[in-house]
Amino acid sequence: MEDAVLLRRGDHPLQQRWEEAMRKSPNLHDVAREAGVSAMTVSRFLNGSAPVGSYARQQITRAIENLKYRPNQIAKSLQTRKTGNIAVLLGNISSPMSALTIKGIENVSFGNRYNLLIGNTEFSEEKERRYLDILMQKQIDGMILAPSSKDREPLQEIIDRGIPLLFLDRHVPGVQADYVGFDFENDSYNVTEHLIDRGCRTISVICRRADLINDSPQVKGFHRALERASIPWDRQRILYCHPSTEDAYRCMGEIMESGTRPDAVYIASNTLASGVLRYCKDKNILIPEDCMLACFDSLGEFDDLIRPNLTCNEVPAFDLG
Repeated sequence: MEDAVLLRRGDHPLQQRWEEAMRKSPNLHDVAREAGVSAMTVSRFLNGSAPVGSYARQQITRAIENLKYRPNQIAKSLQTRKTGNIAVLLGNISSPMSALTIKGIENVSFGNRYNLLIGNTEFSEEKERRYLDILMQKQIDGMILAPSSKDREPLQEIIDRGIPLLFLDRHVPGVQADYVGFDFENDSYNVTEHLIDRGCRTISVICRRADLINDSPQVKGFHRALERASIPWDRQRILYCHPSTEDAYRCMGEIMESGTRPDAVYIASNTLASGVLRYCKDKNILIPEDCMLACFDSLGEFDDLIRPNLTCNEVPAFDLG
């Protein structure tokens, strides 16, 4: 085995190539020299901070193209105090609805020359807090957050720093920020009413623990539909779980093996649907013959792959984003 070689700072070939590339990269002064204008004029043109004559604009544009100049965004952000970055923190970015929501956010932000920094909190309070700490250090221009915690302190710090904050799907009580979401309570009422109209009287519910931040509006809608139909309210039939396939599978097993099988199971989030469907497949439970299933939101493009089709709300996730 050959002896290890200790490289001094600056000796690594990759670092040397990077430093050489940086030396060769054209800067603002190179553009000014090529265009025959002052560096201040180029700066005004790039930042839009003051009018620049049409001839100078043409010369600067031509110089930028010839030199393949790219502005230093870090230096620019130090001057303007704007980074052009918006942070998006969601619980599960792999879910069909989250993907559509992110697509909607990206569509608008890109059109307005903003970049997205996307984080997946996995509905973890600790991970969410770490993301918030990191993003505040990054000097972001705004944040879109689907919260997993009721902790107001880091969110208030974001607001106190002057960073616009928007809650998505859930909001933290006591924090004054804009909110965008669906009508979870009424949409859940409609799904439950549909099950009742199909003859279901014993209905179990599987919810995400994160929904407890807002006292689970899905459960409120479910409860209201039962009351209107004069069906007894049984809290034992409501299970909260981590939004994972494995935990949803466990909850479905707990419901179906409890002794009294329900007529239907209402899944309060599509992040739980795969675990429920997998349990039914493994245990040869026929849908809807053995048990009816309904979900708050659809699985997006995967809806047509499920047989029989899953009853759910048609949620405009792209428009929400």
